[in-house]
Amino acid sequence: MYVSSVRARISKDPAGALAWAQGIAKVVQKKTGTEVQTFVRVGATQDVVWLSKHASLAAYEKALDQMQSDAEYWAYVKEAESKGFFDTPNLEAGIWRQL
Repeated sequence: MYVSSVRARISKDPAGALAWAQGIAKVVQKKTGTEVQTFVRVGATQDVVWLSKHASLAAYEKALDQMQSDAEYWAYVKEAESKGFFDTPNLEAGIWRQL
């Protein structure tokens, strides 16, 4: 089992950024068939984390390939960039292996 994570810090318009965060999760889930969970940090900073589980690295790669070539996904990404929702230089992504 592998888990993919992406963490982003909200830099402006928290309400808009949170709505966008839920929307992009739905797009990815619809396109890949993989559940995407969205979490927000409780406390002082406004971080959003997206998590998705994959049975294998090959399954993760397939989902990633689907999103990289999807126009609707990239339109969502461009929207977040144009509205400045997130501190993009500090985005963090990872792939985690279950022990």
